[in-house]
Amino acid sequence: IEVHTLDDARLAASIILDRGARAALITLGARGCLYVSADGADEVIPTVEVNAVDTTGAGDAFVGSLGYFLAAGVALRTAIERANAIAAISVQSPGTQSSYPRREQLPPELLGL
Repeated sequence: IEVHTLDDARLAASIILDRGARAALITLGARGCLYVSADGADEVIPTVEVNAVDTTGAGDAFVGSLGYFLAAGVALRTAIERANAIAAISVQSPGTQSSYPRREQLPPELLGL
């Protein structure tokens, strides 16, 4: 399914849940992401507004940082918010890996574990 609208994202999430997943997280670019769960959660979690230069790799920045925060024991909602913020930082520079911020470039409150 191609996701262009929030309705598309909700449809994609429902398909994922129908296939047995307990939750689905669909990124929405500048609009943040949609979190839907089998227990009834359905929430758009916004990201910060930035001047995007190159969005290539933003999804990878989001997923990688989300995994990092979850592995560190950060609560899901907070982990998603922080992953949104890191993806937003990554789109402000050209390239993929070269646009990913280094730990020391991130605000300490973003990394607060």
